[in-house]
Amino acid sequence: SNTIFGYLAGVNIASGGNYNCLIGNNSGNDITTGDFNIAIASYNALHKLTTGARNMAIGAGSLTTADGAESDNIAIGVDALSNANNDSTVKNIAIGNYALDAIGTNAQTGTIAIGHQSLSALAGGTNNTAIGYLSAKLLTGGSNNTVLGFQALDAADGTETGNVVIG
Repeated sequence: SNTIFGYLAGVNIASGGNYNCLIGNNSGNDITTGDFNIAIASYNALHKLTTGARNMAIGAGSLTTADGAESDNIAIGVDALSNANNDSTVKNIAIGNYALDAIGTNAQTGTIAIGHQSLSALAGGTNNTAIGYLSAKLLTGGSNNTVLGFQALDAADGTETGNVVIG
């Protein structure tokens, strides 16, 4: 059983796609057999996801290019995790408009971005945590960074790894 409301929301769900809540224009419209997904937006949340499970997308364009088995991700905000498109992109959290929105086809696991445009240039690397407005905004590929604060690690523009930055 699914809860669906909105133009083309969940239009492709087949038998086996269960317990999804899809609200808004095109929300989850390509889900076929994915389960336990939540998409709430005025436009295109979880738009291309097909078989992924346990994702939460709240906000226009959130998790919109994930098109396969991406699972266990949380995206809250306009275009949060919007460019994620790799079946191995799992267990990520993006809260804030444009947070973690550049990873594309690179697998991303265990990355947390909280704040407007937090980790918004990250295209590779894993296990980063950035909390704060524009935190680690220009980091493109580093791993294992922990960043906390307003514009923290704003000078990073590459693949910095293993940093702890506060402030």
